[in-house]
Amino acid sequence: MFCAGSKTENIGICLGDSGGPLVCDDGDKFTLYGVVSFTDGFLCSDIYHPAVFTKVSAYLPWLKQTALALQ
Repeated sequence: MFCAGSKTENIGICLGDSGGPLVCDDGDKFTLYGVVSFTDGFLCSDIYHPAVFTKVSAYLPWLKQTALALQ
């Protein structure tokens, strides 16, 4: 798990966003880095209250194995 948020803008996840993606523009592609887990109890995250995400790369072996089993 890891925390992420904006340092300059009051934007972030809100109540009901759990399971949503955290993607970053890596120039020529978008990369999925995390899945929304929770905030610290506020309705929406902001510059003082970052959101907590599940790190997708930690689950890549399981995701690949599960996807192959479904084929």
